Amino acid sequence: WDQFIDDAEKIEDLRFLHNADVIEMEAYAIASTLREYGYGDKFICIKAISDGADSDARIAHMDNLDYAMKNSISILNHLLQKLLSY
Repeated sequence: WDQFIDDAEKIEDLRFLHNADVIEMEAYAIASTLREYGYGDKFICIKAISDGADSDARIAHMDNLDYAMKNSISILNHLLQKLLSY
């Protein structure tokens, strides 16, 4: 189930269980559905990390939103330029 992860103990449990540095919430449902229908290898997700998934996450998310959005747009532009040059 989807949940906002901002608890230090839960973060450590997830890191140990999955050897993960980043917890992604929103695109999981899309990737899971695509995999179920055989399109998992055709999925690219560009995500901006706007918070540290800690007790300050709710505030940090809003404070970093503009910066994260600009970085995502920059990455998308770079990928599109590469694709269009083929």
